[in-house]
Amino acid sequence: MVDRVFKIKYFFLTVILVLASNIFLLSQNDIEFEYFKKEAISFSQFYSKDELSSNRLILVGETHFQKKNDELFLNNVAYLVEDSIINGILLEEGYCTGYIIEQLVNHNNVELAEENLSNREIKFFQEISKESQLSLKKIIGIDYEKSGTAILQSILHLSKSQTNNSRPKILNVAIENNWDRLYTSKNDEILLGVYSDWQEDTSEYYKHFKANYSVFRLMMDSYKSYTMYSKFDFNECFDSTLIVAREKFMTQNVKHVLDTTEISYYGQFGSLHIPYTTQSKQYFGRCDYPWNSCVSYLSESGYQNEVLSIQLVYRKFGVEFYQCFLDADFQLYSSYFNFKRRGIGVLRDNNSVLFEDTFDLLIFVY
Repeated sequence: MVDRVFKIKYFFLTVILVLASNIFLLSQNDIEFEYFKKEAISFSQFYSKDELSSNRLILVGETHFQKKNDELFLNNVAYLVEDSIINGILLEEGYCTGYIIEQLVNHNNVELAEENLSNREIKFFQEISKESQLSLKKIIGIDYEKSGTAILQSILHLSKSQTNNSRPKILNVAIENNWDRLYTSKNDEILLGVYSDWQEDTSEYYKHFKANYSVFRLMMDSYKSYTMYSKFDFNECFDSTLIVAREKFMTQNVKHVLDTTEISYYGQFGSLHIPYTTQSKQYFGRCDYPWNSCVSYLSESGYQNEVLSIQLVYRKFGVEFYQCFLDADFQLYSSYFNFKRRGIGVLRDNNSVLFEDTFDLLIFVY
């Protein structure tokens, strides 16, 4: 009984000390911490419309496959689209997969989506369609392509949408054999044939696709990324050249989107892609050498003031995983959050003391 009373007293004493530590930090470093007893989170809780509108790209760093990611995505797109803060979405997907998702969201093409997306993904993007009310002008995948089927079916879908009769022979054969509807072991062979045929006579493809030729070109770039990266496990760090090449590839694609369009975008990328700064060794347990993320490359190119970078930290995933890049003060905030049962904690660093210019905002998700 005595031990139990002691444990209870120790628990509450610890809570008091942690809370006191946080109050001290708030007063010393101009760091704001706010707790919300809500499961749903939206930017409307943290930023004004004017603050958000000053950015061309709003990026959230997530840990993939967390259930709350979809909820966050839906809430933020609904809010940002409704107030005309964004008109586009960037996806951590290949360009062709992004094309398929855009066809689903803006044109309700479920048939094309069913060949490439899971039922859960289809339902999710149908919800995005409802929330955005068809006001999303662009949905673009900026990562390497992971699916050869998505590339082939996107090319053939685009080809069938053309009104002229100048279709290259190899595309005619593919459509006649229903290769846009059937997955076969020959998909990679077919794609290589299309790519080689296009390189031998680009004029025939230009004549066929006309105004959509630039879209076809991006699909061919997506195919090249598929051949380069799709067989590599980016959760490991065995090949530093591929890690760097992928981040540069994503940067190039994001930069192209920002340079060639005038609208603003929202995206949820993996946590590793969104820091502003060059990362040190073992950042998030990533690599044993310093490396640059996509957003840090964008920052070096002069885009730092146009990108709002927000990091999510999941208690379920383990806050210890994130402590490698923030100082000891961060541990006090994460400890405070550990005593909460449900909700979110928002940590804002107005003077970049805590984050060292890595992010604009950090959100604890319980």
